[in-house]
Amino acid sequence: MTPSTPVSTPASTPNPAPAPVHSAQIGNTPREVAAEHARQLLVWLQDSAWPNGRRLDADDMRAVYSEMCAHKGLNPRPWNAVAAPFARLIHQPGRPLKTYRRIVDEKGQRRRVRSYEIP
Repeated sequence: MTPSTPVSTPASTPNPAPAPVHSAQIGNTPREVAAEHARQLLVWLQDSAWPNGRRLDADDMRAVYSEMCAHKGLNPRPWNAVAAPFARLIHQPGRPLKTYRRIVDEKGQRRRVRSYEIP
């Protein structure tokens, strides 16, 4: 008794193609992925409508980073992990690594907020 259709063996079944993976996430440590995200964020800001030399507060940077990750399909890293390499990328010689500006909040209190000047 012979079967009418041949039985396929696992060796004859083609393997499905792997899902595409972002190159910044292949075999890198979390620190390297965060540094790559920082580089992409700087390019994103420089190529977008944000004018060069504009200062953005930390809250605005978090929002822009989330928007960039959603647009590019990246898995967002914690902001503090991305903020450190981003600060090193935009650091200007002779200036502090971290820059702040003073604002007056809605209660009339003065406070310092972390700000980033986009080159």
